[in-house]
Amino acid sequence: MQQACKHENTVKVEQEFLNSLITEETHICCFCGAEFAKSKKQTEMKKMGYNPQKSMLGEDKSLLPKDTILEAEIGQINDGTVKDFVKNTDKWQGDIKGPAINVVLEVKNGEEKIEMSQVFTYTEENGTTIYTPKSNLGKYVKKYGGLPVVGQKVKIITNSDGFGKVKLE
Repeated sequence: MQQACKHENTVKVEQEFLNSLITEETHICCFCGAEFAKSKKQTEMKKMGYNPQKSMLGEDKSLLPKDTILEAEIGQINDGTVKDFVKNTDKWQGDIKGPAINVVLEVKNGEEKIEMSQVFTYTEENGTTIYTPKSNLGKYVKKYGGLPVVGQKVKIITNSDGFGKVKLE
């Protein structure tokens, strides 16, 4: 006749979750394999500054000078849809599922290099990129003589908050 297990001999197993923020402790019986005494404990934050219990909403700050025209160089061009590149699509006027390029610009401010990006939309038909003269891409072509390409120099204009965009006019 087999005796009922009284769970006297157990092994403690710990699993770490969320980059070591939470540790789950489980006890497993060595005889019957039953799991019991699960507990989760929050551990101290390790090396990083992320703290979900102590947080606040900060302001968007620009590292660019205010109300200035600066030179920038196109460092990268990514192709996708508007929703791939725009954080707050609620304010976007147009189709967020439409094709777009994200032009990543390197702006020199003295000795410091600052990256910024600008999204341009287009339509595609039979492998051809189509844009209208009044679209931002159309204005870009008129000002700079062609579509954006990596390595091209462009002008950036900043607003009173120091945020910039490609000068199109």
